[in-house]
Amino acid sequence: SQSRYNEPKILYDFEADRWIMVSSAEPQSNNSCTLLAVSKNSDPTQGWNLYKVDVDPTNQRWVDFPSLGFNGKWIVVQMNLFAVTGFSATSHQIYVWNKEDVYNNGAGKFTKFEITNESVAVACPSIHYDNSTSKMFLLRASSGNSGGKGALTMRTISGPTDTPVMSNPIGIQASISWATGAGTNGNFNPQMGTTNLINAGDHRMRQVVVRDGTIWPALCYIVTGK
Repeated sequence: SQSRYNEPKILYDFEADRWIMVSSAEPQSNNSCTLLAVSKNSDPTQGWNLYKVDVDPTNQRWVDFPSLGFNGKWIVVQMNLFAVTGFSATSHQIYVWNKEDVYNNGAGKFTKFEITNESVAVACPSIHYDNSTSKMFLLRASSGNSGGKGALTMRTISGPTDTPVMSNPIGIQASISWATGAGTNGNFNPQMGTTNLINAGDHRMRQVVVRDGTIWPALCYIVTGK
């Protein structure tokens, strides 16, 4: 069913006492859109501010698998794009919403970046446990084994709230290698006390947390770094 492509994500902004939800909609069609909702207060049953963005005015592409993060300035959403005809991967989009604007039920100010020069994979935006870091980080798993070690790619978002700037990709070599799930139908993660493997799908980045000056990205295995 098409609903499996929407894959909504929801997070709680503990500094502002708000809930944030993102989803794709109308998958595999020329009506594809990105949906953002933020709760009006700490109680999600008391109403939401809702925003909808057409992902492609030419109606040639649709979006899948949102990733969500935020800091004191922005709500950041990453989406993978595919061609409506043929379903081939084309690029990925990064939406950077002005958090103050959407929390106050504003016009839905955002900046959109499109990345076309790297393979489509989840570039997961960071979740910040305090507002001390104004820069956002987006990390993706680029290789599970490159010369015996895994590799990540990181971009940053910085600058003024309404005119953010995205950096060029920065390569990060991990101290270990990891399985990617390729050719395993997703069954590749080991678990203690049994030979049965966990179906993790693939090695895409699941979540990136910034806390106490450290970035904690989580994919199939936990990787940490300053």
